[in-house]
Parts: sequence; structure tokens; C-alpha cells
Amino acid sequence: MYPFIDDDESLFREDLVADAFRAVEIDSKLYRLFPFFSINTIVGSPAVLGKDPGWTVNELIEVINANPQADIPMGQWGSREEFLDAIISQNLEEYIDWDSGNAHFNKSEFIDLMEFIRLFPTDAELHSGHNGMFPDWVQAISEGRQILMVTRVGLRSFREVQNYISVFGGEVVYKGFPSENREGNSIFTNYSLAMTTTSSDKHGAWSFLRMFLNEEWQREYQDDNGSFPTNQVVFNELLSEAMSDLELRDGSTSTIPRNPLSQYEADQILDLLASAIIASYRSEPLANIIREGVFDYLQGRTSAEDSARVIQSRVQIYLDER
Repeated sequence: MYPFIDDDESLFREDLVADAFRAVEIDSKLYRLFPFFSINTIVGSPAVLGKDPGWTVNELIEVINANPQADIPMGQWGSREEFLDAIISQNLEEYIDWDSGNAHFNKSEFIDLMEFIRLFPTDAELHSGHNGMFPDWVQAISEGRQILMVTRVGLRSFREVQNYISVFGGEVVYKGFPSENREGNSIFTNYSLAMTTTSSDKHGAWSFLRMFLNEEWQREYQDDNGSFPTNQVVFNELLSEAMSDLELRDGSTSTIPRNPLSQYEADQILDLLASAIIASYRSEPLANIIREGVFDYLQGRTSAEDSARVIQSRVQIYLDER
């Protein structure tokens, strides 16, 4: 899509939130557009999680072990099924070298990950208490029962940023999902737009697609979508509002006290965005192979080592056949 942007007479690359689109590039090429986005990450207090972004699985385990009062450390989000799916989508690159076509699921880090996932409740166990209800996340954090906030559908707005800062005591750190390279943040888009290479009227298609990137369209529909806009002017407007005493335009009636963002807090969000990648299974059959192998271990049918070997073998066969 970059050639169409570069040839446009009134829409330029600098009009767009560059890091959002950079995250979804393939070999420096842009194959899809999206007007809004959110950021998948894990948020918490730096006093509990440490002040530096990023962590490994073992570092996450250490934090949870150091806080035994946190009986629901990730709140309602934290089931083993959800955590496994997040890890598959976030960190698949750590276990598969797509260029060489080699898998690496039999290394110790993946075995440690499976053993860690076993500590989480199942979906059924997580939601069976309290007559199917779950403690309010604000209450759970204030009581120390929850120490992490996983952005289930992504960190979507500066309002949410203000909420997290308030609930976690005035300061937050964006740790991301655990990974060996400590880069566990990703871009999430509700929907994307693209153009087929066989289109007989690419310029006509572009005249339609570009509409979703302009200021007027994003400003009009941002409130309904509730996610970060990809037009830089609209993004900057919302950030400026969040840094001022003005009420955000979403008209929220939240009872959580919110303070204007400081420059440091604004820079945290920009750094978070700059670190984000695109989360993708690349292949649902491949994700299913991993799920099946891990759950053989979680259900006690095999050891973690045996499950890792089976996953390694099946994934390698899958890659070889491609």
C-alpha cells in the first residue's frame, strides 16, 4: 500500500501513525490498512513487577511466587487456555525460524513455559466461583489479589491508560507477555482493509481505502470504535486532551479518578507502540498442534518433556510439508 500513499496528492506517510503500520509490515512492505488499533500487553505496578518493560517466563514466575496473596494474579483473564493462546500468537517466532523452516519446541524454555501454564486454573475452574461471577478488577487489584492486568482486547485508549495508572497507585509499567527477548507487546486490529492484486481499477479501490485514513472520517467514528486512531493528527488530538484537564470525548461516566497524563506517561505509550509487533498464528492448524501437545501434558497424559518432543516432531513435519 505504500506506493499508493506515496502517489497520493493529499495523504502522506507522515499523516499516519508510523509505528502502528510498521508493526504489520512484511519485509518493509505494507499489505493492509486499518483505521483503529489497540495494543496487547500486560500492565502492572512497577513496585510489584519491576520498573523495566519486558520479562521472561521465569521472571514472571518469580513475581507471582513473591506475591502469594495474589490468588488471582491475572484476574478474570488468567486461565491456562487463554494464556496459552496468547503465548502462541505472541511468541511463535521464538520457537519457529520461518526462513529456515526449523522448529525449536524441544528447548528448555518451552518446557518451562508448559510447567508454568499448569499453575493457572482452567476456564471452568476460573469462572466456577462466586456463582459464575468474578471480583471487580478494581477491587481485586486494590485488595492485592490481582497484580497484573492483561489487556484482553488490547489497550485501546488514553482513557484506559489513565484508569490503569489510577488503579495501580499512580504509576504503571507495560511488561508485555513473557518472552525470551522481552518483547511481548503486539498490535491488535479489529478489522483490516486490503486491495487484491487482480483488481482492474486499483486507483478506484485506493480512493475508497484512503477514506478510512483521513482526519474527518477517523474523528467522526473514533468515539464509536473506542480504539487508538491511525491518523496522526487525530491521535495527537486525543493525546493532548489526555494530557490536559479536558474531559475525553468518549463521555465516559467511570468512577475511577483520572488525572491528566504527564509527559513521562505519554512517552511510555509511545515507547510501547514503538515496541509492538503484529500477533498472528500464521496457521490455525499449527496452533492446534501446539494446543493439543500442551494439553496432553496439562491433563496428565504425558510429561512436559515428552509433550515438547511430540510438538517438535509434529510441527517440523508440518513445516517440511509446506
